Amino acid sequence: PDRSKVAYVANGPQFRVRDVASGRLGPEVAPAMAQGSYIDIAWHPDSTALNMTSGDPWVRTWDSRTGRQIAQRRLAPPPSTEGAAIAFFSLVGTTEGRLHVLDAWSLLPVREPIQVYATDAGEPDAQDVDNFAPSGDLRTVYLNDAIVDYVDGTVRPAPDIGFPMVDLKPSPDGKRLLVATHNPGKLREFEY
Repeated sequence: PDRSKVAYVANGPQFRVRDVASGRLGPEVAPAMAQGSYIDIAWHPDSTALNMTSGDPWVRTWDSRTGRQIAQRRLAPPPSTEGAAIAFFSLVGTTEGRLHVLDAWSLLPVREPIQVYATDAGEPDAQDVDNFAPSGDLRTVYLNDAIVDYVDGTVRPAPDIGFPMVDLKPSPDGKRLLVATHNPGKLREFEY
């Protein structure tokens, strides 16, 4: 986020961080995490730490300079296999359709997980929460089909704009949302 580092991620999962100014490449970190359907890195806003999601039931945070693990948290107790599908540091979307809100440094839960998607009749699992955009208002997460207030725990459907939403970019102040749709040439901005 502060443009001082670049992370390289590979299946396995594993990662390395390069300091942009010096060119120094940090140690290869190959955590004891299962490689599921996902692999992603999320940076702390000050670039000092990062976490990785791989579909594994554990969320872990590392020092971006040394590769030393800082914290870890299992999303749900065994025998649950709920895995981390995407993270924006303290917000973790899961393979069980939930959004976990964690303390950014300790990874301790800030609140009970929010069930964004329920299991549909005849389906074995809920839809994954695997793509979202947090707003700059520090309380809202936008999904392509839902809006979650992670402070009060409410979930509401996204408005029908006439086309399926495929990508969302909230403004830094959280008052506007840039929406890309499946309809080429139609770019819209919404105020919430």
